Order: sequence, then C-alpha cells, then structure tokens
Amino acid sequence: MRELLSELKSDEGDGTPRSTVSPYSRESASQAAENNPAMDLINRIQVNDEEGRSRQRVLAFAARKYASSIERNPDDHDALYNWALILQESADNVSADSVSPSKDDLLEEACKKYDEATRLCPTLYDAYYNWAIAISDRAKMRGRTKEAEELWEQATNNYEKAVQLNWNSSQALNNWGLALQELSQIVPAREKEKVVRTAISKFRAAIRLQFDFHRAIYNLGTVLYGLAEDTLRTGGSGNGKDIPPGELYSQSAIYIAAAHSLKPSYSVYSSALRLVRSMLPLPHLKVGYLTAPPVGNSLAPHKPQLHNGTASSESQTDQHPTSESLSGDDPKLTDEIPEMKPELTDAKVEEVVQSEANDLKPEELQPVVIDAKSEEVQTVVIDAKPELTHVNLAPEEKQIRSTEGDQGTSQAVMKKEDEGNRTFTMRELLSELKSDEGDGTPRSTVSPYSRESASQAAENNPAMDLINRIQVNDEEGRSRQRVLAFAARKYASSIERNPDDHDALYNWALILQESADNVSADSVSPSKDDLLEEACKKYDEATRLCPTLYDAYYNWAIAISDRAKMRGRTKEAEELWEQATNNYEKAVQLNWNSSQALNNWGLALQELSQIVPAREKEKVVRTAISKFRAAIRLQFDFHRAIYNLGTVLYGLAEDTLRTGGSGNGKDIPPGELYSQSAIYIAAAHSLKPSYSIYSSALRLVRSMLPLPHLKVGYLTAPPVGNSLAPHSDWKRTEFELNHERLLQVLKPEAREMGRNLSGKAETMSTNVEKKTVKVNITEIVSVTTCADLTLPPGAGLCIDTVHGPVYLVADSWESLDGWLDAIRLVYTIYARGKSDVLAGIITA
Repeated sequence: MRELLSELKSDEGDGTPRSTVSPYSRESASQAAENNPAMDLINRIQVNDEEGRSRQRVLAFAARKYASSIERNPDDHDALYNWALILQESADNVSADSVSPSKDDLLEEACKKYDEATRLCPTLYDAYYNWAIAISDRAKMRGRTKEAEELWEQATNNYEKAVQLNWNSSQALNNWGLALQELSQIVPAREKEKVVRTAISKFRAAIRLQFDFHRAIYNLGTVLYGLAEDTLRTGGSGNGKDIPPGELYSQSAIYIAAAHSLKPSYSVYSSALRLVRSMLPLPHLKVGYLTAPPVGNSLAPHKPQLHNGTASSESQTDQHPTSESLSGDDPKLTDEIPEMKPELTDAKVEEVVQSEANDLKPEELQPVVIDAKSEEVQTVVIDAKPELTHVNLAPEEKQIRSTEGDQGTSQAVMKKEDEGNRTFTMRELLSELKSDEGDGTPRSTVSPYSRESASQAAENNPAMDLINRIQVNDEEGRSRQRVLAFAARKYASSIERNPDDHDALYNWALILQESADNVSADSVSPSKDDLLEEACKKYDEATRLCPTLYDAYYNWAIAISDRAKMRGRTKEAEELWEQATNNYEKAVQLNWNSSQALNNWGLALQELSQIVPAREKEKVVRTAISKFRAAIRLQFDFHRAIYNLGTVLYGLAEDTLRTGGSGNGKDIPPGELYSQSAIYIAAAHSLKPSYSIYSSALRLVRSMLPLPHLKVGYLTAPPVGNSLAPHSDWKRTEFELNHERLLQVLKPEAREMGRNLSGKAETMSTNVEKKTVKVNITEIVSVTTCADLTLPPGAGLCIDTVHGPVYLVADSWESLDGWLDAIRLVYTIYARGKSDVLAGIITA
C-alpha cells in the first residue's frame, strides 16, 4: 500500500517496468473500466464508516489506473498482478452485513487476474504466493467439503511454485505447511498421515531458514500434537516405523515451549504451553539416546556404548552412562516419559481457550505488497558519477519497509498480532480502520478509544504536532494522510498509557517516515527532515526497549539515509551515513539472510566512500562490494544488487585508472574491473531487460565484455575425467563462459617440421584432438567453493552437474569470486527463462 499511495502523488518516469502507468484523467480511466467485471465489483463496494471509505477510495483509484493500463496493453503482467492485489485487499474491506459484492466474488476475480499474470510471466513469485493466500481464503469459507479440498490442493500447488521461485522464503514454506495441515482434515483417512508428514517437513524447512520464526515453530508444535492424537486413536499405520504417541507429544511440547520462549507475551502460546508442559521431561527440555565415542577419542572402533543425554535451557548437553546392556531393542523415549493423562487424551489443542481469536489453530501469513515485485518497492537514483555525464550509471537504492524474515525477495507479512516485531504496512493500518482484535496478544495498536480521547493523549506531543501540521493539496493525498493521522493518534494513545510499548513506538516511527514521503517541496507543512528526525528518535526509543527489533534497525537506517541525502557531501552527511551503516549492520546481525539489508548497507557504504578522505575510500568501497556480493549470494536473481555491484566496480575501475591504484602490487587492473562491472550490468539487464537504467548502463559497458563471450580467464584443470590426477598433470588454461556453456580452450601445439624448398623453417599444428572440459549451463546442479587436499594450490571450484562434479582451481580467491558469480548468474538467467536476452547481448 505504501507504493500504491505514493502513486496518488506522482509517477516516476524512469522507464522502469512499473505496475502503474502514466497518469490519465479519471474520466479516461473510468471509460477504460466500462463493462469490466472486476471494476464493477470494485465500484459496488459500500463501506459505512468514513475511514473505511477513505481506504476504499485509495483502492478504487488504483484499480482505475490498472484498468486503464490493461486496456492499452492486455499483456501487462505487472498491472494484472497489482489489480489482483487490489481485489484481494478490497475483499478484506467487505463486511458480512454489507450489500457489497461478497468476499468470495472478489477473491475469485483476484484469482483470475493472478492466473493471467502468471501465464504471461511464469516467474512472478509474489503472484503465486498471494494467489495461494486468496485460494486459501476461499477454501476456508467452504468448511470440509469436496470443493474446499480442491481449493486447498490448488493452494498447495501455488505455494510449491512460489518456493521453487524463491527457495529461501520461510513465509511461503510456513503457509504451504498450513495449507497441507488444512488439507489433511479433508482427505480420506488413508492419505491423511502422508499429507501431515509433508506439512511437518515444510514447517521444519521454514524454521531452518529462520530459526526465530516463532509462528512456524508453533505451527510445527500443533501439527505434531495432532499427529500424536491420531496415532493414539488409531494405533498408527502398523508398519513398525511409527513414532510412539508419547514421543510425538514430547516433540510437540518442545516446539510450543520454544515459540512461547521467543514470544512469551502471546496468549495463544501461553495457553498451549499450559496444556503440553507436563509432556516435557522436566526439568529438561529433551531426553533421548545418542551413540557416542569414548571421550577424547572420536576415531575409536565402532563398539559404542549407548548413553542417555539430556538437554536443558543452559545450552549444554549432559551425558549419563546407563546400566542397561545393549540388546537388539534400544530403550525408547516412552519408557522415560509417562503417556498423557486420561483427561487430556481427548483434548484438542485448538479447544484450550475458547476466547482466543485463533485459539491454537495455526496462524497464517497474509499478503501486503501492492507493487509488482517485492524488491522493486522504491527506486531511488543516486547521483551519477561526473565522468559518465551521458549515462546514468548510478546505483539503484532499494528502500523496503521490510518484513519479518523478509527474503528478498517477497514481502508477505504476518497477521496483526505480531505488528511490533515485523513491518508496519498500510494494509494492516487500513484494516485498523475497520476493527481491532482483542485477543490479548502483544499488539502495536491498542483498544479503540474515541477520537477525542486519542487527541487528548497527543496534546503537547511534538510528533503529533508535526503530523497535524501536514497539509496536502490533492484529495487522494489527503485521504492518505488521514489514514496516517488516524494511526498516529492510536499510537499516541497507546504510549500515553504505556511509555515502554516498543511496538507502538516502532509503528509511530513508521507513520512519521511515511508522512515524510507525503510532504511536497513547495508545501507549508513541516519539512521532510523534521519528520524523519522525529522518526529516528522513535526508532531509537523502540530499539532501546527491545534491542532485537530487526525491522526497526532496518527502517531507521533508511530514515537516516534519507536525511543524509539532503546534506550532500558534507561532514554532517558523513556522520549520518556512518550511522546508517551501523544500523544496517545491526539489522543483518539480527536477520543474516536479509538480502535487502545487505544491499542497502552496500549503498550506504558507496555513498560514504564519496565523502571520506581519499586514503580511506578504497577500504570503504571494497566493503560495499562484499555487501552487494553477499546479497546476491542469498538471492541470485536480485537484479538491483547485481546492478549496484556493477556500478561500484565501475567506480573502482575509474579510481584505479585515475590514481594508479594503491601500489601494493595486489590491485586488480582497471581493464579487469571494467570487464567485471560489465558482467554484472549485463546480468541485471538480462533479468530485467525493460529497465531503461540497465539498458543505458549496458550501452556504456558492453564493449568492455570479451565478446562474443561473457567472461574469459584462466583456471587450472585436471585431465578430462581424472580429477584425482597428480598435481603435475593439472594445466592452467583459458576458459570461456557464454550463455550456453563453460568451455576450456586448448590452443593447438606447434612443432617444427624442417625446412621447405626455399630454406625457411616450417611449422605445423598437430592434428591430435584433445578432450576439453565442457560444462553445459543446462546441466548444472550447483556451483560452490571447495577446499580439498586432492586439489592443486589455489582457490577450489566445484561445479556439480547431472553427470557428476567438475573440479577447477582459480588463481586466487578474488578471481574465484568472479568465476562463481558469473557462472551462477548465467545459470540464474537460464532458470528465469532469459538466456535469449543474454545471448543477444554477447552475440549481437
């Protein structure tokens, strides 16, 4: 919604593929929507309260724009995707007693738009993800019917496609598990266990991507509890491989205890813990058996003694020798832990506390993004380098109001119960205009008060004074600001009652940051800098109260960066950029797999390098390079980070050419740096060929590529088919990489044949054909570094293919970085169906 609301003020004309189109008059947009079923549904929505009407006006405004866009270009998959999200958002705006179209009608129409969008662009992760959520919402309305079963199966298929496109999305994996869990309640009994165990594997995969993902941890606990119940009732499958119910209950209790430990104020988790705590092997968290060698002798013969181990909350595992003799049957955990008490046997987790909004039912993640791609939320073009006046080869900043566990790539967020510890979004904020959930969980908002009460709480409050003084000229902008002011009053009221409410402080900071974007340069409103400064103060207070708020550090860094940009290349700007880099560092420490934070950290360092003294510049630039590279290795299709890495390498090449380098003998030659820069810019263009900024940059650097190849360089290779050959048989030879394959180039050997009739020496090439190393891109399984004593000295590279691994050695680890990225990027381009674009770049 942030980007959608921004459209009410302006449209960026940088030629990038956006989900919106050049602004048209409202009459023109309305004409484009005539006789359109989707627009008819939007126009028929009626909302009773004023704030709800403001919300719906925003959605209807966007819908008209997308209708106009699709009228002119029916193949605009971005517009189709965003229109689907408008319908999905509108469905949440429909109340049960309304005469509006039903929620199901709106969701059905949204699903049709998602279907069209993914047919046109099969790599839209966000479309598959949000489509699956829309299908899930439709399935929930149908209970446990055959129609619901078909819908849940469709939802699981779409979550599967989403995960295939973004393998490190813990949110998609969690929701996939939830959909399977719902499906297991409908399928025939003989299929139920298989579906449940698949759900378990998805929750476990989500947790292993994000170990503090408390919702997935809790959901895994609930599904294990249900499996224990089923096993106890049916006696298991009878195949002899069933885990005893007692052990399943104990496993369930471990996960629920862990979720409660991460979020102790969540009443849902507290209620569940009261039910299952007795199933833990108290005073330990887990008790079980492991096979261990004698202490200090891990190479002892395989005559192990079985030991009983206990794990406690003190981060240690104790080993207890057992007097039991080793027999054919190992002791089972159920011998140590009593079965459930009879009165709990029939109890269902979801029946523990009837007053809970969700009870112990799994909590599903919800959609929020109203832009075509999660990584394209806001494009900010930073000043181009003076040397490149004819082309804007500047980094693209990615300022995302990130989500918990945000992975690159997608911006799905959780239900409102978790607002403080994840991103504030306009979707949740606007939902607040309709209702407040009173489930007792820790919320960033508070029980509804009258407007007068909220205003009283905000009296003499500098932040509220800034909000109230904002003036916006156009109607849509005023609607946007009313929404923000409404939320600000609520957070002011919340903090008035509880000054230590870090959730409210965090969300208030975001309100100020959003409001800063609503201030125009010619407005008599408070300056953007005043609003951002006040937002930074709120972030500071929130992180002081809760030092683990990843989103607060991330968005605080963005606010500081925005303030630094207003100050040019001054000493004050340098201090602000340093503060921003420190906050990005803290964000990455809290969420190591956030490619967005790493990318923005690199951008902040790149800006800082333009201000620091010359002797410090190279160090800062190389640190920026490492951050962009880390972001890419988390998300190989992160085209913005790829492009930004190309720009920083180009700048380093310019500096090295101008100054002659540091003179330490380790500098990479400018020509090689230019070539590396061109590789990344070509890759970014291949992934997003319609981005004009990438096209312009490519025109500048294309001649720096070793055409008709993408990369040419030296690697040391063994004889073909003999990776264990003696090191003396490995040869350092030239390799060429293009869009189809990596190929070893063996130049023919020449030998003297004697003298010809004129007396001149004559040489001829040998005609002996030699086998060469060849790796087809389509056959690659993985590309990794490797360190092995069987390899010659240098930086080892392993390319695993469908035919087996290929081992090569680069001259240095820096050289290896270039090869790793180039091969992985070419494979990613192939996997995204863009090999033809890359081929056009290097062969045209």
